[in-house]
Amino acid sequence: MDIGRSLSFAFEDKKWVEKILIGGIVVFIPIIGWLLVYGYMVEVVRNVRRDEETLLPAWDGWGEKIGLGLKLFVVTLIWALPLIILSVPSSILSAVSEDAGGFLAICFSCVAFLYAIVLSLALPGITVKFAETGRISSGLEFSNILAFTRENLGEVIIAIIVIWLVSLMAGIVGGLLCGIGLLFTMFWATLVQGHLFGQIGRDKTSTSLDTVDASYDLSPDDVMPGVGELADETQAGAEEAVSEVTDVADSNVNASADVLDDGNEEESS
Repeated sequence: MDIGRSLSFAFEDKKWVEKILIGGIVVFIPIIGWLLVYGYMVEVVRNVRRDEETLLPAWDGWGEKIGLGLKLFVVTLIWALPLIILSVPSSILSAVSEDAGGFLAICFSCVAFLYAIVLSLALPGITVKFAETGRISSGLEFSNILAFTRENLGEVIIAIIVIWLVSLMAGIVGGLLCGIGLLFTMFWATLVQGHLFGQIGRDKTSTSLDTVDASYDLSPDDVMPGVGELADETQAGAEEAVSEVTDVADSNVNASADVLDDGNEEESS
């Protein structure tokens, strides 16, 4: 794993100032901005895995980027459902003064903490697998993703540590730049994350992600009963929402392009 390249690759692009500037400004947009950034990161993962000459994607196809970001958010949310569900009884029991309630709260908290570690380690595999097809179902292939995580555990741990340190550094530097710089430094940290995930997934799809170890033959319901059905319903709703968001974004972009074309025609006439 080339950690140094993940830190510097963004600045090798001839238009890196423009692209990072747009990324930092996009973050200002509530909700949609971060969906765009997540979608952009997915494209970085794809470019790294394909060894593209230019790893920073162009800021075009906003509708597609929003769709990718929304789908990745849904995938991550479904994986995090057990953690969310476990946190509810833990919070309730911690408010109970009896010793039994406090003990049970600690038990739930410990289980939630262990699952949070598993989720953190699985995140590279989740992102890489989702980036392959851009389909929610690809990011929910629990067996393949857990097998991929196990086979690349060393690189995964290194990537998680580097991302944590880079995010910390980006927060400090961004804070020193009157707070506004935080938007740009955090966007850079997201690019580093995408590059590291792309490195882990490079040239490993044919083995790690497509070959399932029998010991990891898990379904969503094996993670927690009811999650499979909820995941299917969420996936169906998310696919419909993504389609609508993409259509709206693309129509807005086309409308803006038409306005510019009309303006250019008027000026030429």
